[in-house]
Amino acid sequence: MLEWRRALAPLLLCLAAASAHASASSSTCRTMNKPSDAPIDQAVQRICAALPAAGPFALLIQSGGGAAAEAATKALRAALAKEPRIVLSSVERRTLPPVADPSAAAGHVNTESFAVQPPPRLVLRISEGSGKLYIAAREPGSDPLGPPDNGWLWVIEAPAR
Repeated sequence: MLEWRRALAPLLLCLAAASAHASASSSTCRTMNKPSDAPIDQAVQRICAALPAAGPFALLIQSGGGAAAEAATKALRAALAKEPRIVLSSVERRTLPPVADPSAAAGHVNTESFAVQPPPRLVLRISEGSGKLYIAAREPGSDPLGPPDNGWLWVIEAPAR
């Protein structure tokens, strides 16, 4: 019974949010209505539940390798592009000057840093493994590119296609 309520809560939040500001703006948080898009639809609904009533919502999407993960990433980006409040964060790699390597005499290590702009409010990880597709969300925490500080907020699991 508790699992049913947890699964239904994001949908109810999205519906409540959509009806609360339907007159102020035309929300584009809609699903695609094809059975193969069910995990994408679920992810869009959960993301819409987290959207503020106004202002931009920065989202970082990380995609793992594999055909199913790449297809899901492309479909999710297309679905989210219809929502004007969502801004996708981008990652910029910067090469820094070499630094001394204390483990090797006269050696050095090449260094780099990564900048994520705009700072995300939610990080999505899309991956596949063992014949399953995973779409997971987490707070950006101390490192938007690293592992979650406090675990995953939600995970959608579906057969990889």
